[in-house]
Amino acid sequence: MSIKQTCKYLNYNQVCYKGFMQLISEIDEKLSIISRVVTHPKYRTIRLGVKLIKETLPLVGTPYIEMPAVMAKYNPFAEKAGMRKTMEQPPPDEASKIAEILKNIGFNIELLGSENCNLNKLQNLVPAELRLIREAFAKYNHPRFMKYFFTINLSAIETISTIRFLMQA
Repeated sequence: MSIKQTCKYLNYNQVCYKGFMQLISEIDEKLSIISRVVTHPKYRTIRLGVKLIKETLPLVGTPYIEMPAVMAKYNPFAEKAGMRKTMEQPPPDEASKIAEILKNIGFNIELLGSENCNLNKLQNLVPAELRLIREAFAKYNHPRFMKYFFTINLSAIETISTIRFLMQA
């Protein structure tokens, strides 16, 4: 590369970098993010989350506020507080396929987040149904699922026993 080409290349990169930094600056000035609203279970039925968001929105100082919410489908408290849903991301195809198999076996899809419900259901399945579940997770593998098997919320013993239980079928 000639010196002339190098100068053009460096100037182009500087312009791009400056443009990128201006864009980041503008986003920073105009966008705030509510990353998580956590309320104690004792206070969830009194709409405390709605009140917190409703009273905080005018104080933020930016024209746009984003709030990614995993459970918004089941508990739309941000919408009740005046926010508007702009996007809903569907679950990965692998998750949908596994959910369909679990549903066909008799799992309640709405209760898949409940460790107790899942363990009770798993303990009452016949070996053929457990084999179906194991095959579904092997066939429709998704990195997100591994998080649920090796999560901090489960003790190591519970995790190992759950995996062993599934693998013994």
